[in-house]
Amino acid sequence: GTVYGGQAPYQWWLSFSSPVTAWSPERGSLSGAGTLSFRGTLGSAGTVLATLSVQDALGANASSSFSITGVEPLTATFLRLLPTAEVGLPVSFPLLLAGGTPPYRVEVQGSDGVSVPLGPAPGGLLEVPWVPRAAGPLALFVSVEDAHGFQAQTNTTVPVAPALNGIIELPTSATDVGPVALSLDVEGGIPPYAGTLNVSGGPTVSFSGPGGTFPETLDLPAPGSLTLSLRVTDALGARAFSSSSLTVHPLPQVALDLSSLKVDVGEALQASLWSGEAPVPGKRPASTSGMGAGRYR
Repeated sequence: GTVYGGQAPYQWWLSFSSPVTAWSPERGSLSGAGTLSFRGTLGSAGTVLATLSVQDALGANASSSFSITGVEPLTATFLRLLPTAEVGLPVSFPLLLAGGTPPYRVEVQGSDGVSVPLGPAPGGLLEVPWVPRAAGPLALFVSVEDAHGFQAQTNTTVPVAPALNGIIELPTSATDVGPVALSLDVEGGIPPYAGTLNVSGGPTVSFSGPGGTFPETLDLPAPGSLTLSLRVTDALGARAFSSSSLTVHPLPQVALDLSSLKVDVGEALQASLWSGEAPVPGKRPASTSGMGAGRYR
């Protein structure tokens, strides 16, 4: 405040409508007209009425009042129940801003090297968007500044799961018509999982559960080249896709060529064995799995 007029020297004192913790004297004297200052801390948020009273050397009095509005200290707090994160999947972390004077400017630094500036924000609950880059603990460091330049900081650590991946494990790249056993391996992501295995021209198998390996048996009714397509979804809605090829051979066949057969009583009978397709006259039969094509007694 400024004191002038009257007859120097002056005596002055301050009074407040609510408690104030003084950092400097609340009363004093001035040898002549001039400016005086006071520093202190409000005891609570709200409006405080301050009155400066002055008395000069002749006993004349003067006073002036002014109001001070106090706000709660600026704070930034992550909510305790942060969502689970997964590599490559967008997620948002709820950050509560309170106190100070809005609007706020926010900057979030991640241990993965990402920096996200936010604001001006009006206060309250702010969603911090993020796309995790790597699995493991993700540390987030937050710095907040309000309209008057006051600052607050906070930090937290979020576990990040590896990206979802699905793999078709086949025992072989080729098999015969009939049942074939395989396994569907699901890695990363957040369980439980659900998915389908589609076979071109064949059945579609659905599976779900918390485990990472799902054994399946497919019945392959006809020969040909098949494409197996695996689609998997985890608890967060992340999706993964993979495919594999499988060649299906026809079952072995046995035929008896009796067109020129002459057999005496008691003579052993001979037969030819081949697989896949009917024999071509004059051409040696093709070999089969586990047994060579040819003539057998």
